[in-house]
Amino acid sequence: AEGDIDPNMFIKLEQVSAGTVDGAQFQAGMLFRPEHVVGQIARVKINEGEPITAGMLYSGTAGLQHVIPPGHRAMTIPVNQPESDLKLFIPGSRIDIIATVQDRHGSFRTGTIMDNVLLLAKEKAGEGRPGVSFIVSVDSKQAEKLALAVGRGEIRVVLRQESDDAVIDSTGVQI
Repeated sequence: AEGDIDPNMFIKLEQVSAGTVDGAQFQAGMLFRPEHVVGQIARVKINEGEPITAGMLYSGTAGLQHVIPPGHRAMTIPVNQPESDLKLFIPGSRIDIIATVQDRHGSFRTGTIMDNVLLLAKEKAGEGRPGVSFIVSVDSKQAEKLALAVGRGEIRVVLRQESDDAVIDSTGVQI
């Protein structure tokens, strides 16, 4: 670890680096590559200079309850875009959610329905469902809006720059 990492926090790239260890320092479960820990949730406090092991991290989606902000809920949404695009997204990222729906006249409308949403996790869709699902942190009003959009259309996501917290003011587009 490049600095102290508190428990129940997403691990960011700037907090880790690859290193080498000699035989005497080796620990079972040691993770050597940053991509194996970035976006994971620390289960325990990790001190600066300490090697990170698998036992220090939550496995899979375990631990999500610790990173959901107060007043929010975790909600799973199917994301309809190529998996290659989705490699850019890691847990802890901020995203905007865009929905495309068809109105009763057959026209399609696309717009940003939520901005600056915390991505908690991503996972391959279950059996019989292609694609990827995202688990996002939303409040109850956002959950209702997102449930309607998922039920009526297609969802896409766009990645935000880490410090960008601007509110999107868009009326969407229609074709």
